[in-house]
Amino acid sequence: MQDALSNNLNSEFVHGTIVAIKPHHFDNDIFSVVLAGNPLSVSPLMIVIEQLFDSRTSYNERTGEEISKSGNSQCKCMWFSTKKQDFIDAWFPSKFLKVIKKIDLSRDRIMQADRNSNLNIHTGKSVLFRTCNLETRKRKSSISIKSNDLNESSTIVPLLNFVSPIMQVVQVMEYKNLDSKEAIFDAKTGNRKRYVSEWIAKCRWYNSESEKTSEKLIPLDCLEEILPVDTEYLAFLQRAITSQKYLIAEKTIIKPHKLIFLNGAYILRAYSYVSNKIINKDVKKLGNLTESDTYFTDKARMFDPETGEILTKIDGIKKAIDGRFYLRIKYSKGKGQDTTRTLSKFKLVNMNNAKGELTNYLIGYDHLRKANRTFLVKRIQNLKILKLQFAPTSTESSKEDEKIVTS
Repeated sequence: MQDALSNNLNSEFVHGTIVAIKPHHFDNDIFSVVLAGNPLSVSPLMIVIEQLFDSRTSYNERTGEEISKSGNSQCKCMWFSTKKQDFIDAWFPSKFLKVIKKIDLSRDRIMQADRNSNLNIHTGKSVLFRTCNLETRKRKSSISIKSNDLNESSTIVPLLNFVSPIMQVVQVMEYKNLDSKEAIFDAKTGNRKRYVSEWIAKCRWYNSESEKTSEKLIPLDCLEEILPVDTEYLAFLQRAITSQKYLIAEKTIIKPHKLIFLNGAYILRAYSYVSNKIINKDVKKLGNLTESDTYFTDKARMFDPETGEILTKIDGIKKAIDGRFYLRIKYSKGKGQDTTRTLSKFKLVNMNNAKGELTNYLIGYDHLRKANRTFLVKRIQNLKILKLQFAPTSTESSKEDEKIVTS
């Protein structure tokens, strides 16, 4: 019995693991591949809800070929079909599957202990099937060609054919209390051969196909609780969007654009003046925010990088260094190419260039490239000192000793 238990704990396919059949384009930590061709042929992401180990090796009586080998496993997997508006399960040999995301066993044990002390702890709570967030990351590409035009245009959109709905937990119960006749132990060896979740939840959701509510018994390993969001915090974000305010956090300044509701979570779409790109951030992870009418405290005026007017820039850089403020620069890379970067933990260096001439350089941590970069001061077209300070103990401090490379 101990050997069977060890097999289960050491197996890649513990119940609660997110898996897919091996031809699936997703892999461990590889989720950014865009699909082309027929996206409907893509298989779903699934969760292992049951594991059955072969307790002994068996052979085909006619050919003598090995059918199953002791220790090998079969996995019952569950997924959601938007076409049928229902959860489906089926058995797969583990050798045909690959792991997409492992379950956090420590989290699972804590969850099981909580249910043991109070079976109704999740009753009435809103939950998601755990593949939901990964399913919404699937993307498909379509190409449109106009008649008599050689140019093609490509559109990338989400592929949502296996995204489950938000559900409500009606009841939580122990698996052993279910009327199940399936054997847990091998009758001849006494070894455990079947592993299932200890706890099952009865979940209810709106079925758009039947226009009624549907119910399904789903293992707790497959579910993720949707945590409530402070409605006053949402109202604060909406006011900032409407009034076109800037929001300042500990390590970023953003211009909020809109709130998005996705998979039970509120997402803020905003422009970051630190990473200098559009970001989508879970509202629950934003932390404390402060409103501001502007994102900078001071700026140097526009000038021609060829005029040699660097005094204004130098003064601005020194002010940012003294106050440990983030610095946002517009930088000319030459040949008409401009780029915007935000720096922290920077310094001014006067050293010889390739021609042996003493030249001012700005060296600091570039939040777009996430590494140290070197900038020629005379190529900085303008700069703004952000309303954001960095501390010597910030996460960027570990980057200071990295190799300096040109931008």
